[in-house]
Amino acid sequence: IAKRQRFDCVLAIATNSLFLKNSSSLPGRLLLRISPQFIGFDIKEGVVAVLTGDDETVMVVDDSDDIRQLICMGLRCKGYLVLEATNGEEAVELATRSHPGLILMDLSMPVMDGYEATRRIKALPGFCDVPVVAVSAYCDPLNKRRALEAGCVECVSKPIDFPSFDSLVSKYLQAH
Repeated sequence: IAKRQRFDCVLAIATNSLFLKNSSSLPGRLLLRISPQFIGFDIKEGVVAVLTGDDETVMVVDDSDDIRQLICMGLRCKGYLVLEATNGEEAVELATRSHPGLILMDLSMPVMDGYEATRRIKALPGFCDVPVVAVSAYCDPLNKRRALEAGCVECVSKPIDFPSFDSLVSKYLQAH
């Protein structure tokens, strides 16, 4: 693998046989050489994903599966490593483990809304410079002001205009 080349590593395992504590029990003694940005493994529905965090990692936070998957698919097609959260509480927890270079945050979500999640993430050590872009159907002047006060750098309206959205993502990742 060339230096700075982007790739995702996903290993499928049986959900009832977790053998990550002792890597020697893996069939064929599978060994992974992992970059310095290695965060850990994320296990969901029997899939183990290697998590890395760096300036080209984007976290997408949205409670709508369809919208989140659409945004993630577009970002992955552009070569970004993409992490996903379905609410603000998950976003705060995932941010502490992965330290993404950019966070795309829905504002209206259950459990914890995007405003509070943004405030909590920005309060974490090392996160004051991580850009958070609000992505919401409610980017009227009042909600835009609330998003900026919470720590977002910009508010993008849904439905997303993908050509300009690509430029926005590039701009904030390069600035970070």
